[in-house]
Amino acid sequence: MASKIGRFRLCRIFCLALTLIGFGSHGGAAADENAGSSFGCTDPVAVGVYEFGAWYSKGAGFTVDLLNELSRRSSCVFVLREIPRADVWRAMSSGEIDIVTASISTAERERHARFVRFLNIRNLMIGRIGTDPRIDSIDSFLTGRKGRIGVIDGFLYGSYFDFRLRSLLGDARIVATAAPDELFELLRRGEVDAILAPSVHYFHYLNEAERKSHFYVVDTSQAVPPTSGLAFSRRRFSAWQSDNWMRLIEAMLLDRSLLALAEQHLPPRVAPMVLAR
Repeated sequence: MASKIGRFRLCRIFCLALTLIGFGSHGGAAADENAGSSFGCTDPVAVGVYEFGAWYSKGAGFTVDLLNELSRRSSCVFVLREIPRADVWRAMSSGEIDIVTASISTAERERHARFVRFLNIRNLMIGRIGTDPRIDSIDSFLTGRKGRIGVIDGFLYGSYFDFRLRSLLGDARIVATAAPDELFELLRRGEVDAILAPSVHYFHYLNEAERKSHFYVVDTSQAVPPTSGLAFSRRRFSAWQSDNWMRLIEAMLLDRSLLALAEQHLPPRVAPMVLAR
């Protein structure tokens, strides 16, 4: 991994430490003048990352591959900083990081960032086989006043789910975890009867045998997947520079290189569905 990251001038920072690794012969040098002007990267760009299944886990995932490719095309240097998911927007507003990945736009977030949207990641309700009665919809589960549901603390699931979850605010039936891997462990141990999780987590945290024999997906097909993408700090990037990043992403959509990256981390039938068109 280190050689690959170094080749594309990408490195990681753990626990907000300031030690750069993986730069090889580049030694953390600033990107060239043209890239600095066009993309706002005269200095290394700090990217906040956190556990997010196929998108980022243990230093690998779609996000790492995407940033490697963006670095190759822009000559920018990215520095990955692992930050608890709940802290990334505080870090963005304070200037500690310049980019947040896989992020949904809100009015509050728009104050701090400009968004380049290219993802439609569907959220799933996943039930545990053996739950009695079997869950047939999120509405019947919530109104039934029985069973517990696990969610990721503070995560935005989109209007369909967030509206329904409001009915459980402060209720012991809702169990919140800090990270998605912890959420799936709750489901495995039977501490919750169902969870809400992005589809990119379903294939990452559950193996095929578990998906077939122990868990099932509740029909929530009426839920529209929220559009998300990269959030670029307004402190760091001008509107013009953010537009240049958008055009770079659009080029990757058109030449299907973005799809090729997604297919490395998701089943072939799922990868095209998570890319906005």
